[in-house]
Amino acid sequence: MRYCMNKLANKIEAIIGSNNFPFFVLFVIMLILHQAVITNFGDEQSVRNAVTWSSAWQSYTRYLMNMNNRFIPMALYFTLPLFPEIVWKTLDIAIVMLIAVSLSLLFRTEAQNPKTLNWVIVGLILLYPMKDMSTAGWLATTTGFSWILAFVFVSFLPIRKFYKKESISLGEYIIYIIATIIASNSQQPAMIISVLYALFWADIFYRFRKIPRFLTLQFCTAFSLLIFFTFHVATINRFEVEKHWWIDFDMVSVIQKIKMGFGSTFSRFFGSPYAFSSDLGSPDPIFILLCGIILYAVIRKYKHPLYRTISAIPFGLSVFPLLAPIIYRMFPSWERWIKYQYDLILYNDEYITIQDRLTLFDYTVLENYLPIILHLLLVGLICISLYLIFENTRKTILVIAIFLLGVFSRLIMGFSPTLLASNTRTFLFLYAAMAVCILFIFKELNEKRREQQSAITTTSKAVDRRHIVLLTTLTTFAALLFAAAILADYECVEELSQSAIAAMNKNNSQMKWHVDEVTEQRSGFRVSGWAFKENEPQKRIKTYVILRDPENNQYFRVNTAFVARPDVGKEYGKEHVASGFYSRCSKWHLKNGRTYDIYIWYVNDKNNILIFTGKKLTR
Repeated sequence: MRYCMNKLANKIEAIIGSNNFPFFVLFVIMLILHQAVITNFGDEQSVRNAVTWSSAWQSYTRYLMNMNNRFIPMALYFTLPLFPEIVWKTLDIAIVMLIAVSLSLLFRTEAQNPKTLNWVIVGLILLYPMKDMSTAGWLATTTGFSWILAFVFVSFLPIRKFYKKESISLGEYIIYIIATIIASNSQQPAMIISVLYALFWADIFYRFRKIPRFLTLQFCTAFSLLIFFTFHVATINRFEVEKHWWIDFDMVSVIQKIKMGFGSTFSRFFGSPYAFSSDLGSPDPIFILLCGIILYAVIRKYKHPLYRTISAIPFGLSVFPLLAPIIYRMFPSWERWIKYQYDLILYNDEYITIQDRLTLFDYTVLENYLPIILHLLLVGLICISLYLIFENTRKTILVIAIFLLGVFSRLIMGFSPTLLASNTRTFLFLYAAMAVCILFIFKELNEKRREQQSAITTTSKAVDRRHIVLLTTLTTFAALLFAAAILADYECVEELSQSAIAAMNKNNSQMKWHVDEVTEQRSGFRVSGWAFKENEPQKRIKTYVILRDPENNQYFRVNTAFVARPDVGKEYGKEHVASGFYSRCSKWHLKNGRTYDIYIWYVNDKNNILIFTGKKLTR
């Protein structure tokens, strides 16, 4: 009996002492968490209710051709709901373990304690807000996001072998190709893989003076799938259908979409938890950890106050939500300067639009630009801090590229009608990028410790202080320049060609409209009203105010914003709630003493109607 107990104790001790013990802990935690998960809601519920074994293939192919051509996630989406939920739970746990093991293989070195690395990886996985993977239902979200991410990491495993000059078997080649194909079944990871493989290809070619054929194949695979999924007719159809989530999407300029993509991304980390909530939100642990380890690494490396200040600012912003209630109580005006609030607005359970605090209504209030400037400075200072840590090495380019690709993977959502409707699941690849940056810094700190270098160095041979000052100045200038670009975009007045005017339909017999006000303000003119086409519910909003100069017969499109009009919906039917418009034009665009005719250009739902309102505006 004692012998058996000693043998059992030795086995337990061996397991606990094993380098893979952190993965065992992660497995147990995932097992417990998945037992508590409640499925069969969101998108997967509709599939369970509508799809059977006999109709699964037909539903899959129809959806593939008309709405979503991501063939692997869609295959899982239509088949897994037909199985007991234990199948999905088992596979999802396996995917989480695959992410952990893949990261361990990518970052493991002979000089580093693998068990410590594995604990860090497990900690990062557990810090990720798992609820993000339930926003469209657990099954529907995980198969399209976290499962894809696992194969992204697997697809990068051959790169490590190339640098280590290790042999790759035929079976491994096949696995890596399959992983790349699966990972590239979504535009976000396909873009990330394409860019990173291009960087690795260039680096290997430069260092070894040979073309890495397999990396070329991997890059071509990912890039081809990126082009295929982006321009396929199913993607275009889905894009058009999803515009009901943001009905005035076509009226929003490129600059405004970048602004909203950027603002909705970083507002989560110090402002509001879901990027469109008015609540303060809570600190994000992965973002705090990234900024914290950056600050720690810079402090250990440099004494110079400038360098420490550059890395301290992101950390201060990352922990800001902890202090926000106290700060806002002491300085109420600061909330207007720092908080970047988004609202997802629903009208009559049908019309949805997105508004932030920086709109056509209040773009002249300069304090509204402070949050977006702060967000841009944050990204720039993080990149400069990474440069300070890794100095003038190829690793600097790689780590900064990974971080910026993660930011871009979320920023690009500004060009999607589902910017906020997709909720927080679209942050996954940004979280993954931040986690990878943390692992790179952790590895760098361990390497420096192994080399027994000085904990703090007074000077740096690789980093020139003038370069840091220049980069900081350029970052500040870029943030201010983007703010100026937003202001200029709101001020934009476009002259329309005579051919464009001639192509417009002048017959407005089916139109109802009204101009509520033409008001002169100190900075310019304001025009508001509503317009709709009889017997045609408004689904895609695109209405503009046009000013005509009768003397030169010139037509100018003025920046116009969508406004909901419940009063119009009450009188003419709720389908016309989305008929309102609001326009502003600065005086400097207009000539002194000149009177302009006011027109309404109605482009909603593929119309092209020009309406003369009879109203005039005099400068």
